[in-house]
Amino acid sequence: MLSCTVHGALNGTVSAPVSKSDLHRLIIACALSCGESLIHRYTLSQDIQATANVIGALGASVRFENDCTIVNGIFPSNESAQSEILCDCNESGSTLRFLVPVCAALGRRAENCAAGTSSFPVTSARSTSPGCCLPFRFWKRTAASC
Repeated sequence: MLSCTVHGALNGTVSAPVSKSDLHRLIIACALSCGESLIHRYTLSQDIQATANVIGALGASVRFENDCTIVNGIFPSNESAQSEILCDCNESGSTLRFLVPVCAALGRRAENCAAGTSSFPVTSARSTSPGCCLPFRFWKRTAASC
């Protein structure tokens, strides 16, 4: 346990970092809107970068500048909903969980290329069910695949 004893009045400001889970959601929500959105105070991680990359594949743009994330939304879009996109989720299970339903809602076919580690195992699988609403294919990343 960490403790601190202060004698006298305290003065100052504390800025709590944005939750990584909240930042995934904020980026996705901004990407599903029209126009430009700004998100202030963020902590960039590999998982957040993976979400930004997949959002970019869906047609939005995400830029990280200074202390601001700038997201330009997908809509309006001239992208064909029939085109298949590559979702490089790296090792981010959060990115995968958040974006599978987004791809489904947008009617986009997606392929996920993941690094695959013991904490995020990936096996080759294809969704071939005739009535499946989202053909989302997975494969393990190799040096030549992504």
